[in-house]
Order: sequence, then structure tokens, then C-alpha cells
Amino acid sequence: MSDCSKIRYTNRWTAICAMRAIARKCTQRDRRYPTGTYFCSSCRSWHLTCKSGNWIPPWEKTRARR
Repeated sequence: MSDCSKIRYTNRWTAICAMRAIARKCTQRDRRYPTGTYFCSSCRSWHLTCKSGNWIPPWEKTRARR
């Protein structure tokens, strides 16, 4: 398991709950706050991201090809 400097979440659901809690606390529109989650293959955990875009997990990409 690699050391990752970001906050680790054990599963996607806990990452989503944390993201929603942070978004509720953010009242300033110009402040960046998490808008998505992703799985980190380095530390095998979930993280939050502020990047916009339609990131599709690798396992969803393989389902779409079938």
C-alpha cells in the first residue's frame, strides 16, 4: 500500500457522505469544494476531488463497451 497524502475513505459511500457534508458547510460561491469522488489505485482508497468533468471509473468503461 502506497502512502498517499490525501484523506482516505474506505468506500465510495463514505467519500460521498463526506463530500456532501463539506458542500453543506461551504457558503461562499467562490470557494472550491469537492464535487466528486475517485478511487486511487496507489493507496486502494477513495478520495475527493474539486475537478470538474465526467470522470468514469475503469469498471464503468468496460460495462459500457459490452
